[in-house]
Amino acid sequence: MRNPVWFMGVIFSMACPALAGDDSAMTRALGAVDMGPIELVEARAEAGLLQVVLGPEAENLRGRDQVREDLVRDLLWAAREIDPALSGVTVWVETANGVRVPLAELLHDESEVELVRRLRRQRPRVPRNLPPGDLPYGGSLTGRTIALSPGHGLTWYDGLGDWSFQRSLINMPGCESCMGIIEDLSNNQIAIRYLIPHLLRAGATVWSVRERDFSDFESVVDDGDQGVVEQGPWADGSSPGGFEDDYRVLLASEGGQVRYPLETEVEGIYWVSAWYVAGGNRVSDAVFRVHHLGGSADLHLDQTRDGSRWIHLGAFRFAPGAECRVEILPGPEAEPDRYLVADAVRIGGGIDRTEMAGKPADGVRWQMSARFNLPYFGLPDEVHTGSDVTVRPAWAEWQGADAYLSLHSNASGGSTSSASGTSTYRYSCRSFPDHSSAPDPAECDDPPGSDRLQRKVHEAMIEFLRAEWDPEWRDRGRLVADFGEMRVLDSIPGALVESAFHDGTEKASPELRAPDNLALQDPRFRYWLGYAMYAGLARYFDDGVRLLPARAPGGLFAVNEPDGGLLVGWEPVDDADGYRVRWAVDGLGMGAGLHTGDTSVVLGGLNPGQTVAVRVSALNSGGEGPPSEWMEARYRGSGCFADVLLVAGFDRQDAYVGDGRNRRDQAVAHAEAIAAIPDRNVYFDCASNEAVVTGRVGLRDYAAVVWILGEESSADETFDTDEQAAIKAYLQAEGAWMASGAEIGWDLVERGSADDQLFFADAFDAIYLADDADTFGAAGAGPFAEVGAMTFDDGSRGIYPVEWPDVIEAQGDTAEVVLEYDTGEGAAVASEASPGRSVLVGFPFETIVEPEARRALMDAVLRFLMPGHTPDDYDADGLPDAWEHEHGTDPLTPSADDDPDGDGRTNLQEYQDGTDPQVSDLDPVAGGCGCGDPGAHRTPWLLLALGAGARRIRKGKLLS
Repeated sequence: MRNPVWFMGVIFSMACPALAGDDSAMTRALGAVDMGPIELVEARAEAGLLQVVLGPEAENLRGRDQVREDLVRDLLWAAREIDPALSGVTVWVETANGVRVPLAELLHDESEVELVRRLRRQRPRVPRNLPPGDLPYGGSLTGRTIALSPGHGLTWYDGLGDWSFQRSLINMPGCESCMGIIEDLSNNQIAIRYLIPHLLRAGATVWSVRERDFSDFESVVDDGDQGVVEQGPWADGSSPGGFEDDYRVLLASEGGQVRYPLETEVEGIYWVSAWYVAGGNRVSDAVFRVHHLGGSADLHLDQTRDGSRWIHLGAFRFAPGAECRVEILPGPEAEPDRYLVADAVRIGGGIDRTEMAGKPADGVRWQMSARFNLPYFGLPDEVHTGSDVTVRPAWAEWQGADAYLSLHSNASGGSTSSASGTSTYRYSCRSFPDHSSAPDPAECDDPPGSDRLQRKVHEAMIEFLRAEWDPEWRDRGRLVADFGEMRVLDSIPGALVESAFHDGTEKASPELRAPDNLALQDPRFRYWLGYAMYAGLARYFDDGVRLLPARAPGGLFAVNEPDGGLLVGWEPVDDADGYRVRWAVDGLGMGAGLHTGDTSVVLGGLNPGQTVAVRVSALNSGGEGPPSEWMEARYRGSGCFADVLLVAGFDRQDAYVGDGRNRRDQAVAHAEAIAAIPDRNVYFDCASNEAVVTGRVGLRDYAAVVWILGEESSADETFDTDEQAAIKAYLQAEGAWMASGAEIGWDLVERGSADDQLFFADAFDAIYLADDADTFGAAGAGPFAEVGAMTFDDGSRGIYPVEWPDVIEAQGDTAEVVLEYDTGEGAAVASEASPGRSVLVGFPFETIVEPEARRALMDAVLRFLMPGHTPDDYDADGLPDAWEHEHGTDPLTPSADDDPDGDGRTNLQEYQDGTDPQVSDLDPVAGGCGCGDPGAHRTPWLLLALGAGARRIRKGKLLS
C-alpha cells in the first residue's frame, strides 16, 4: 500500500500554486540545461531544496521515465553550480489552465502498479524446490532468488528513427588504451563478470533483465529438430506457451529421456538455457544433464513453475565437433504420475534481429535494452509495460524474486566533471523530494523491506570500496527518488545503485586514488563493487551471514611429482574451510573437480604426454570464492621431472589493460604450443611467479624457463628484486630462459633504476630502443628465419590488444636479433652469453594469432635454449620412455608385449586403452627414462608435500 504521506504532498501543492519568488541566477543556471520544448517557468532554492516549475509541455513526459529522470537530475546538478548545498529537488508542472501539479503526480501511471499487483496475486511466492549448486560447505544465498537490472542498453528511438545506446561514450582524456565507459554496456559487464558469479557461487537463483552471455553466437535446438533423439513414449503437449508453439511430454513412470545435440563454431564457454511449458501436472524434479568438454553436470528444475521463458542453466565449455549435448530425464524426486516436458535448448547469447520501422537492431543480445530483450526471454505482452524503465521491475515481479537490485553509474549532467562517490536509492513514496536523503522507514518503506535492502547494500559498498579500493572513497548517501525502476515494485524490496560517476574524469580531491571514470574501467574496482553488492544482498537476508571467500588462491603451481602424478599446490586463503580443485586433461573442459581441506593435492591416473590444466578456488559456508589463474603442465611419468618451467607472471589488472582482457590464462597458449611441437616430447611444469619467489618451485630444477609477462608494467613490476635475484642465480648455474611481454624494456630501462637497467642488459644481452613498434606483425630472422611471419593481436582477434610492443636490439657478439617487426626493427633477441642462454621477445607470445606460428616460434626458442635436449621414446615403439620406465620395461629394446603385472594384458594394450597397473612390478631405475640432470636437485619442499597430508587421485577417485 502506498504511504498516506503522499496525499499530504498533493494537498500542499494545490494550496501553494506559486513559489515565494524567482531566483534569477538560479533560473539562468537551469536555463543552460537542454530541456527541448519544455519551458522553465520558475526556479529557486528554498530550505535546502531546489524548487522548479515547468511549462505545460512537460505533460509530454508521460510514459518517458528515463527522459524525465535525466531531466530532473540535470536540473539539480546545474543548480548545485550555484548552491552546492542543495539536497534534493521538487518539480511542478504549470498546466494549460494555470494549475500547478507535482510532476510525479501528473505522470504517475497507476495501471503499471496495478499490473504487478495482479501478477503477484496470480503468482504467489513460494520457496524454490531446487537443490543448491555443488557447495560442500553451504551457500550464503542458498534458496534465495535475486532479480538484477544492469542498467540501460541499445534501444529504439522514435525521434531518431534509429537504434542507439541511451548513454554516450566517456573516456579519460589522454588514455588511448582505456576503453571508456558507455553505461549501457559497463553495468552489464560488471553484472556478468562479477556480480552474477558471486551470487551463483553463494547458491542463489539469479534472473537478469539483460542477457548474460557475451557471445554473438547462438544455436537453438527445438523438439523435432534434426539430431534430437527421443527414448520412450513421448507425445505432443497441448498447452500454450511452447517454443515455436509445440513441445513434448513423457509420463515420468514410463521412463525415458530425450537428447538435444549442442554444436558451436568456436571453442569457448557458453551459457546453456532451457525452455519448457510449466503446469500443475508437471514433475517437480526434471534433470537437465549437460554434457560438456569437462564431463557432465545435472541441473534440477521444477517444471511446475517458471515456464515459457529461457532459463539460464549454467556456463560450460564447448568445442566444434565435440559430442556435447543436453539430456532431459526424470529426476530422482520426480512424481511418477506427472509429466516431464522437453521443448527447446539454447546455447550462446546471439544477435537481436528485432526490426523497428524496417531497421533491424543487429545488436549483440547482451547489449540490448530490457525493453527488447525481455520479450525474447519470454515476458508476455500483457506484462510488458511498454517502457524500458518500468518493464524491469515488472519482470522481477513476474519472476517472483526475493529482492531486486538495479545497477547504474551516475552522471553530473556534463560531458566531464570531478563528481565522485557512491549513492543508493529507494522509492520516494512520492512524499519526499527527488534525490533527498532517505527518510525514516516508518514514513516511507515501499515496498516493505526496501529500506533494509538499501541500507545493507549501501553499507557494504562503502565498506569494501574503502577497504579494498580507496580509503577516501566518497559516500554520497542513501537517497530516495520517484524512479520508475522503484515505483512499479509492489511486494519485492528494491534498491538502485549509483556506483560511481561515469563522467567523473577528474579527481574530486588530490587524496583520491583515481577519477571515477577510471575506477569504473578498472577490473579491480569492478570486482570489489560486485563483491560488495553480493555482500549487501546476503546481509539483507541475514545480518550474521558468513560471506564466501573474497580472494582466489595465489602462489599456484603444478609440477611433475617424482613418485608419479602431478603435484598441485597453493597458498592458503583467509576464511577458507577448504578448496575445490578443477582440472582438464588435454583440453580446457573442466568438470566439478574435487574438494579438499589441504593446500595441495596429487593428481594421478595420468598417462605420460597428457597436458593438465588446473584451477583452484576456496570454499566456506558462504559459498565458493573466485577461481585462481590457470596452470597447465605436461605429465612425464613416474620417476621423471619436467624439462621446462612455465612461469605465469602477468598479474596486472587495471583500466589501461582493460576489464576482461587479462584472463590470467596465458600459460595455456604456451602449453599448447610446446605440446604441439612434433618429435620433441618436451615436458613442462607451471608455476606462478609468486611460487618461484617464495622458493616453493626452484628454477634450477629445469633445463629451461619460460617467463610469461603479457603487459605487466612498471606499476606491477615485470621483475622485482627477488625475481631478479632468482633469475641471476639460475643463469649463473648455466640456466636458459625466455621472457616475453610488451612492457619489459619500458619497465626495466625506460622507467627502471640503475640496477634494473643492469639486470636487463645482463639477463638478455639486449638494448631497449623504443616503447612502441607501431605494428602488429613480425617474422623470424637470423637463426629463427624458418619461423616465418606472424601477427599479434591488435584487439580484434579475441586475445587482447598489444598496446606498446617493445623495440629491442642485440648487444655484443653473443646476441642476435631473431625476430623483426614489419618495420625492420628488432622484435626478439637471442643470446648465447656464457654461462646462460636467453631469448627476449618484445611482445606477448600468447597474443600471436596463428597457432602454427606460436608452435614454430616456441620450437625455435626451445631448440636454442636446450640444444642438447633428446626427445623421449628412444626405441621408437610409440611408447613414451617415462611410461615404459614406470612399468619396468627397457627403453632401449622393443617391449610392448611385456606383462609385468601378470593380468593377462600387455603393457601396450593397457597403455592404449588407458588402464594402468596399480603397482609396478619392478622398482624404477634411476636415470632410466631420459630425465637427464634437471630435477636431480628438486626443491625439498615439493618432496615434503606428500608427507604433509597431500592426497592422491587415482583413476579419478580421491584416495586417502
